[in-house]
Amino acid sequence: MIYQALEAGEYPGHLLGDSGYPCRHYLLTPLLNPQGRKEEKYNRSHIQTRNTIERAFGVLKKRFACLGKVMRTKQDTTKAIIVACFVLHNLAVTTGVIDPIEMLEVNDEFQHADAPVYAGNRNNDHGKRRAIINDYF
Repeated sequence: MIYQALEAGEYPGHLLGDSGYPCRHYLLTPLLNPQGRKEEKYNRSHIQTRNTIERAFGVLKKRFACLGKVMRTKQDTTKAIIVACFVLHNLAVTTGVIDPIEMLEVNDEFQHADAPVYAGNRNNDHGKRRAIINDYF
């Protein structure tokens, strides 16, 4: 249902994906071979933004180990567990129970902004990405 809604343009905004995903009007991926300053800036911004999200997921997985493993529960139960972890995390941050930044270890799991772009991109909808590069970078 979410895929169909994204394809139909029912949600504003964009998702960011790595090069393992095809580029779509709602799913922006990095360029494999950026040509020029605008494309390099786009890739850098894309990678930095994705890294922020991946670090946040890393903090959540560190705080709640169950999020880093396969949950052998019914789908509705799994969804409730995930939501509960996010709520508890937000409460912990708000009340200062545990500083999530201290939980995050620097490791190779997260790429740096200067890291090379992933291989294997299967882009097939470049129009939206091209417009964003031209308009904002």
